[in-house]
Amino acid sequence: MKNLILVAVVVLVASTAFADDTIYDIQNGTIPSGSYVNVEGVVVTSGAYEFTTSGAYCFVEEPGAGAYSGVQVYWGSANVGLYGGVARGDLVDISGTVSEYYDLTEIDMSAAGDTLIVVGTAPVPGPDLVGLDVMMDEPWEGVFVTTNCCVCIEAANSYGEWFIEDAFGTAKCDDKGVNLTYLGAYGDWRIISGIVWYAYGAFNLSPRDDGDVFDPGGPTATEATTWGGIKALYR
Repeated sequence: MKNLILVAVVVLVASTAFADDTIYDIQNGTIPSGSYVNVEGVVVTSGAYEFTTSGAYCFVEEPGAGAYSGVQVYWGSANVGLYGGVARGDLVDISGTVSEYYDLTEIDMSAAGDTLIVVGTAPVPGPDLVGLDVMMDEPWEGVFVTTNCCVCIEAANSYGEWFIEDAFGTAKCDDKGVNLTYLGAYGDWRIISGIVWYAYGAFNLSPRDDGDVFDPGGPTATEATTWGGIKALYR
């Protein structure tokens, strides 16, 4: 009987040690910062070099998408030789430590023994259609999202930042160092997809490439418009 109890305890401890943690629990606070996690079967939504020339991080998301489903994964420039080939659509298992990098939640896997293993490929989750009134907030940090038809209300500055508005609210877009052909021009109507992230006290929406910016053929900046008229165009 004692032997059976011992075996049961060993099995319980082993299953707990190798539990599959979820991004949902990381982002909603169930798993606190500083925790070591094993996250399995998540999909890369932006690869190692899509938002940085250093190849030091990517974004991943749970296949089910939705709020709290995405997070940044950081391995550092010293590990680019190992992980610099990580690409959009890779299905990966990750081990590392949950951390807050200037209030941006990430899985830091830069320490010895941390791993990112590509186990296959999968469709990129989403994008989730989210109104701008709720997009720029914690539940959508790290998630691949898309906007309703929106208008540029402040043209891109020298840092590649511009502001957009839909029928529900406003949001800040940022090219995040990506070499985009399109940057917001005042009065442009676009549907914009991308990753939500946090820096310098604000949430941002960043297209991964020009394919994330769609021109729906709406009114130009010189045409008189109302939200009722805009909605009528896309019924």
